[in-house]
Amino acid sequence: MNQPPQAQAQAQAQAQPQAQAQPQPQPVWDRPAPLGIVAARESMTGGAAALLAGFSIALIGVIAQAPTAIRWPGWSLFLLSLAAGTLVTCVQCGYRARSYVYSQQDLKDWRPGAWEVWEEENLRGMQRDDLNRWRAWESRAEACYHAGIVLLAVSVGLTVAPPVTYGGGVSVPTVDVVMRWIALGVLCAAGVAHIIWILWSWISERGA
Repeated sequence: MNQPPQAQAQAQAQAQPQAQAQPQPQPVWDRPAPLGIVAARESMTGGAAALLAGFSIALIGVIAQAPTAIRWPGWSLFLLSLAAGTLVTCVQCGYRARSYVYSQQDLKDWRPGAWEVWEEENLRGMQRDDLNRWRAWESRAEACYHAGIVLLAVSVGLTVAPPVTYGGGVSVPTVDVVMRWIALGVLCAAGVAHIIWILWSWISERGA
């Protein structure tokens, strides 16, 4: 028996897969994660690293002018030079990385108007590749920053270590000797704690 035209239309509508009625997902642009990491890395490379590098260079000048007041002036100068160079490298890596990070809204501001499908795909691919370059340079900057922090802690610790004498045969008071050794221990412990924190953060990120 032939069905009425209205019943046939309803049957055909029910037979269509429901997936066709679902909206297609919109293309996703790549983005840094977490979202605040760009500002955090800029404060690291453009603020903290630059400040610590300047402090290291200034301390090098102080030790070079008064080596007799330092117990191990050679090692202090050597490690401070490494710390300063590492922190300056961090600043340079951060400067290079910043040129590769931008958002979809930035592209819309630079290229206003409607985009063709192929043009949007090309821009999305370019943004994804540049963001990967940003991640690579930021990883280098972060490694240099952490290495510079540890080197600076150790070098300052060697600087505060009590000298044998204050020069001219003047002995170092016992109180100064004790307090300087304590200061050395505190700085070395801070360096070790920073290394532990770096390893813990790295393991936590890989496990997440």
